[in-house]
Amino acid sequence: MESNSLINDLRKQEGIKYFSNIKNGRVNNDTVLTLITRNRDIENLLPSLCQYYGIMPNFIMVSMENVSEEALNRTDINTILISRKGIDNKKLSKSLMKPLIIDLKSESVNAIREPYLEMILQQAASNNFFQDKDSLECITPLAYYRLPKIMDLIYISGNDLEVYLELALNDVRTSIGVFKRSISFFRGKSLVEIKQWQEMIKNDLYLLQSERKLTCRLARLIYKVATLNDDISNTAIGKFFGRIFGIRSEGLYNKYLGISNVKGYDLNKSPFMFLSKYYVNSIGASL
Repeated sequence: MESNSLINDLRKQEGIKYFSNIKNGRVNNDTVLTLITRNRDIENLLPSLCQYYGIMPNFIMVSMENVSEEALNRTDINTILISRKGIDNKKLSKSLMKPLIIDLKSESVNAIREPYLEMILQQAASNNFFQDKDSLECITPLAYYRLPKIMDLIYISGNDLEVYLELALNDVRTSIGVFKRSISFFRGKSLVEIKQWQEMIKNDLYLLQSERKLTCRLARLIYKVATLNDDISNTAIGKFFGRIFGIRSEGLYNKYLGISNVKGYDLNKSPFMFLSKYYVNSIGASL
């Protein structure tokens, strides 16, 4: 799928930049790298490959299962997590840094080579990475599996938000299998129901951008995409937004969009709307 190819390419480019920083003596003090692998000897193989490509192995490697909160937040050295059992998002959420997750696509537990990793290191050795800020800025956070703060998503332009949600949902449905749990927006829905749901979300996005009115169903989608939390109840999400906006949900109407008495928030009535983005981000309320 094209969107997943784009996201995976972003992750590869960010991985190249990560090891390029190490090569140039810099600490990636805003990123914790996690490698998904079946390779039993990766702890020995990675330093050897780095030395082969002229990259000093200035990093520590810790297993995902045993990593401490202190190790997740070290800023004095590069931290690389090794995971053979998937990603524990609750554990990663304790890190203040961006978790860059790269699936090495290891085919064997006894592999003595890691072609995907070697490609990353080879390009890092020559500082061969790019970042097209104009076209990638709104979706770059997807490379890290830590999506933007909730209010950041509400504030970005309608087109960017639509593209972002589409890419995120495609990623959730296909390549997010590295997580122990995945978000189930489409569980039990037929193709017709999925298409109808997508059309409703598009109308909700237009309503948000044109009238500053946020439907509860779009709010729930934004919340779950921004937190990768599928266990939380709709009631809890409603309380979250009610507290942030300082208003209750009400019936929203737009005849042109076919929206009639759909529960949501009229952000024009919020006494905190101009402060909400900064308030939420400052307290880390993306959970």
